[in-house]
Amino acid sequence: EGCQVCLDSYQSEDYVRVLECHHGFHKDCIDKWLTEGQNRCPLCRGVPIPSD
Repeated sequence: EGCQVCLDSYQSEDYVRVLECHHGFHKDCIDKWLTEGQNRCPLCRGVPIPSD
């Protein structure tokens, strides 16, 4: 299993961020994905952080 943003496998030293939908990605990959206008999970299109 690996990051579905960059398609690389996880290594033991990698930081993984898990979204509200329970999908995980490399921290740097998903942070970049979410801050560059794609404010949805790349796998399920769920909103990563619900707004109040």
